[in-house]
Parts: sequence; structure tokens; C-alpha cells
Amino acid sequence: MNERQFDHKGSVYRQGRPAYPPALFERLQSAGLLAPTDIAADVGAGTGIFSMQLDAYVGKVYAVEPNDDMRAAMQADVALSPLCGSAESIPLPDCSVDVITAAQAFHWF
Repeated sequence: MNERQFDHKGSVYRQGRPAYPPALFERLQSAGLLAPTDIAADVGAGTGIFSMQLDAYVGKVYAVEPNDDMRAAMQADVALSPLCGSAESIPLPDCSVDVITAAQAFHWF
């Protein structure tokens, strides 16, 4: 499966991947797509780079990631709620989030 391709790469991935431009989040917020009370699910969250930045613009972020090593790399970020899951199987009840994101993971599903 695709999620196995990231085994043992969490720490390297987290150190090497760039952050997203703050202007992206500001634009989403000004367009009314992000609100401070929103609950978000970031699907294919990897090590949580996008999820952590998203957290500053919404009330709660569920970082949904199928790979154990990638999820372990985000465990230190107490603001995030990492969940084992995928785009095909998001482990949240229907209608429980306001926003679903897939930063650079959309090509995996």
C-alpha cells in the first residue's frame, strides 16, 4: 500500500519539507473558508506541517494519517489530534468537521 512508502521517514520528512506560506491561510480565512470556530480534518497529514499551520486559523485540527512513523513525528505537537486513517476511511463521525484539507497528499488517493 502507498502508506508503507513512508516507513522510517518521519523525522527526515519533517525536517526537510518546507512550511506553507502564511498568505495561503490568510487568503482562505479572508474568503470565509476558515473560521476560528471550525473543526478541520487534514487528510494525508504526513508529519503535520500543514496541520500545525492550519491550527492557528481554526478551533481544532484532526491530522489524519495512515502511516505510523509519520504520525509519530507529529506526536509532540499537542495542538494536533493525530488519527490513524486515510482519505478513503476518515475515522470521524459524519458531519463532525467543517473543513477537510489535503495539502499535498491528494495525489495519493
